[in-house]
Formats: sequence, C-alpha cells, structure tokens
Amino acid sequence: MATSEEKSAFVQNDLHLGGPGSGSGAPNDLTDTHPGVKTTKDRPEASELIPGSSSSDALNKMESSSPAQSQTSTPRIKTVTIPPELFRLVLEHVAQFREPDVDLARVARTSRSLQSEAERLLYRNIDVEDNSERARCIYLILESRAGPYVRSLTIRQFGGSIDGSWHHSRSPRTAFPPFHRLTKIHTLSIQTLSETLPVYSNDRTMFKRLQDLPEDRLTKFETDLGLRTVQMNFLVRQSKSITHLKLPLMHPQDWGGQEFFQDPLFLPNIRVLETNGGTIEKIFQGRDIKVLRFIRGLGSLPVILKGFRLYGENLTALHLWSINGMALQPLRAMLGATPNLRLLGSIDCTPKYRASTPDSELLDILGTLRYLEAIEFFTPRWPLQQPWRDFVSLILSGKQLSRLRFAYIVGWGPQICTIRPTNAREWAFTEEDSSQVTPHEQWDSLVAEIIGSASP
Repeated sequence: MATSEEKSAFVQNDLHLGGPGSGSGAPNDLTDTHPGVKTTKDRPEASELIPGSSSSDALNKMESSSPAQSQTSTPRIKTVTIPPELFRLVLEHVAQFREPDVDLARVARTSRSLQSEAERLLYRNIDVEDNSERARCIYLILESRAGPYVRSLTIRQFGGSIDGSWHHSRSPRTAFPPFHRLTKIHTLSIQTLSETLPVYSNDRTMFKRLQDLPEDRLTKFETDLGLRTVQMNFLVRQSKSITHLKLPLMHPQDWGGQEFFQDPLFLPNIRVLETNGGTIEKIFQGRDIKVLRFIRGLGSLPVILKGFRLYGENLTALHLWSINGMALQPLRAMLGATPNLRLLGSIDCTPKYRASTPDSELLDILGTLRYLEAIEFFTPRWPLQQPWRDFVSLILSGKQLSRLRFAYIVGWGPQICTIRPTNAREWAFTEEDSSQVTPHEQWDSLVAEIIGSASP
C-alpha cells in the first residue's frame, strides 16, 4: 500500500492542478511530480494514443505543415483505439498491484479520459488519520468531485493520539469529511488509539455532521468509542440499512442509546454485533442477531448469561477471547445455550489457559456443538511451537466435531496459520503472511459465508 506521504503528495498536487469538477478553474496540465514517475515532458500524453483526440489532431496538423521535418522525423507508430469500457477493466487489474494507490495516482495524471476511472478506484476505500493535513486534502477532493466514489471510510486516531497530544498538534479542527457527498458509502469506521479519550469529553462536531449522510446508506458502522445518546442520533437515519454494528456499551446506567434500542424499529436488521458485555439483552430483544463478537471483556457474567439463555439459540458465530480461560461452569452454561454455533473463537494455546480448562473438559464442552464448522485459535508468538500444534490437532480431532472443515491460528505476530483437514482426517498447517488477509478479515470472511449459507 502507498505510504501516507506518497498519497498526500498526489492529493496535494491534484488540488494545485485542478481536475474535472474541481471548481478551481485551473487547467490540469497533468504534469506528474510524484517521486519516481516521469513527467509528461519525458513521455507522450495518453491522449496521443487515441486517434481523434485533440492532441492527435494537433500533431497531424504540425506534421502536414512541415514537410521537411516529416521527411526526417521518425515514422509514427500505428495507434489502436481502446474502447472506454475497457479502461475500468484495465484499472481494476492495476488496483491489485503491490502499491495500488501510487499506480492509480500515476494513471490519473496521464490524461483526463483516464483520470475519472482511476479516481473511481483510488478513492473507493479511504483510510486517514483524524484532522490531519492528508485528510484535509482528500476531503477537499471528495467535496469537489470524488465523493460518490467512496465505498468505505476509516478515520483513525479520532480525538487524539495515545498520549493525548491531538489538541496540541492538530487544533483547531479543520478536516471534516463531506458526508453529504458520500452517496454510495456502505462502511464507516471511527477508531481511537486511547480509551482515555472518550468522545463526549472532546470533539463532538464530527458526530453532528454525520447526520448529513444520505439516509439508509451504511450497512456497517464500527467504532471503539463509548458513545452517548447525542452522538448516536445519526444512526436513526441509517436504521434500516445497518446489518453490522461494532459499538462498545458503557455501564448499563450510563451507556448511550438505551431509548433507541428499546424501540424495535431502531436497527431492526442487525445480523452482526461487536460489543462488550453491557446489556446485550436489550439489543438482542426483537432483533435476529446471528453473530456476536465480544470486545473489551465480558463485563458482568450474570447479565451476559441471562442474555444467552434468552437469545443464544439464534447465534451461529461467537467470538470470546480465551474461551478456555473462563471458569468451567459459566463456559458450559454459555456454550450450552448456543447449540447452533458454526463458527467459534478464540481458544488460547498458552499453558496458563490450558491449565484453567483441561483438554478433556474442553473437548467435552466443544462436543456439544454438533454443527461447529470452524474454530479460531490464538498463540502469543510465532513460529508456532510443536506443543501448541499438538494441542490444536488434539482439539480438531475430537470425535464429536465431525463437521469441522477449517481452523486458523492468529497471534500478535505478522502471520496467520490456516489449518485444513487432509483425506486421512489429519490436519495440514500452513503459515501465511497476514498482510494479505488479517485475522479480523479471516473472521469476517467466514461470518459472511456462514450467514449466507443455509441453516444447519
């Protein structure tokens, strides 16, 4: 992926040059000043390759008016016209390169005919740091012409960095996404590096502007901020479309949106919920939630178990950190209330958690999940040690887990280990670089597959 400096260089240069719909009135001479890329003085314009273009006509006139020069000049190569509908297919291939942002930025500068198609991919998925200069430049381009291209927007370090220096280095706020222009967006993520910077004690203006989003566009909203009711008003306008919600719930007497979730017409189509313990019973009530992933711990076990007893049968996927680190009694109660699980995570391979739940007890509990198809394991370090491989193989070979078809191991390192059964019902371990597929993406992929498939 392109570095922040490289993409920032592109958007800043783009603003100076202007572009289709930029409103600047400045001609875009398409001179490429990106590091490592030749300028248009060193190579022909892309328009010269398309017969009938203005540059091609001008060149023909020059040649016809200068017979002496035409006799000594290099013969022109016969050109071929590329149908415009093929541009997008070619650029979709470019988008799969190692540094797609850099490559698409270069293409966008070659000609106006290619700029629109390249930007359609360049601004499809945006990832920026909150209130940064790079974010400000990108937002200006979204406002002027590229807003409808955005499909997902991720804003990181919202409200400050981990040391709380945001208001010293980036104040006052100058960068706001033009939410009213994001007419095709489906995913919005607002993340912070520090749980000690709650949104209600810092900048609230971003959440006010979120109400400018076109109605019922988001299908996924995620944040690790504890929101209060005033910050959740924008979700009312997205109520019918959201199917995936990541939202930490604060203390039951303090968490935002209690009155919202008590209304069955608020977010009625949620299928995937990522949250902490809190009052999940209130959210499950009247909603057909299939996937539950816990963040920041479980909270009050009695409250959690009550919710599981009432709504656990609906779940097909459940993610808890260190399942085998729980006490046996609540673990049995929780998984006993979710008999239809097909995806489960995460089982910890480290010795201290294995000591909490003996292997035989864990196998016995997992054996009650007769529809289980996939399991996530966790390891604290790579490479994967042999005792942990043996432990994983032992769990996967349980006689009751006859439907298991896939497992994977994640950790703090850059690898992800996928595990698939062989014909002999043995398991093949394959360690891979997680830069291609992150652990969370692996989970989301399995979730999408399970929700989209038939019920057990």
